[in-house]
Amino acid sequence: PATSPADASHIAYGAVYAQCLDNLSALQSGTSGELSISRKYMKDGKEFDPSATTLSVGDKVTVRLIIRADRDMDFLQVRTGHPACLEPVSQLSGYRWMNGRGGYVSMHDASIDIFFDHFTRGTTTYDIDFHVTRTGTYLADIATLQCAYSPEFSAHTGAETLRVSK
Repeated sequence: PATSPADASHIAYGAVYAQCLDNLSALQSGTSGELSISRKYMKDGKEFDPSATTLSVGDKVTVRLIIRADRDMDFLQVRTGHPACLEPVSQLSGYRWMNGRGGYVSMHDASIDIFFDHFTRGTTTYDIDFHVTRTGTYLADIATLQCAYSPEFSAHTGAETLRVSK
């Protein structure tokens, strides 16, 4: 039977949120299928495997984000965290052109956000330059890609380990 809006015995609106706590290094890349994101590390213009390479303080490292969409989408957001041993060369937020696509880049202490108001089908890359500033072993956070208004369209990278010696 139909109930009136004043009937308090039924839930009118609700949401369910789930959170899983796991070791970040165990997280593998994933995608919903429509979007994908990957991350590559480069030094001196050559790609390297971060888990098999030891960096030195003072090295310049480029992190390349490769973003793909199988259809035109509006309001895509990217968040990539960087380990504490990397300091971004450019720390200014602002609108940037990335291979013919425009997006707003917002720099933070431990992460970088990129917002696209419109993303046409295809692939784009965005390079972020860093200086290596500290020795030790660090875990690079995952990079996530998600449509702001359709969060079921999403993708993320796995986490990588970086080793830095003097």
